[in-house]
Amino acid sequence: MEWRLLTLAASQTAEPRRIVEVYAVATGDYRESFLFPNDLERLAILSDGRLATLDLEFFPTVQLWGAGVVICMRSV
Repeated sequence: MEWRLLTLAASQTAEPRRIVEVYAVATGDYRESFLFPNDLERLAILSDGRLATLDLEFFPTVQLWGAGVVICMRSV
């Protein structure tokens, strides 16, 4: 099993807050990138392997991502 580091892209691309880059922890080698459908403020990996993202574009929204499923939780 390879440990991986996920980070929001810090580049000056057209969509820097939507691109997540993945690196191998042991070597620092780049593995892949993926694009989220909206800008992200924060990104976290939960203990069960899902991703949690925070979107502040319209109102605070936490999304849980896992195995092709998204669960949205919004503050009111």
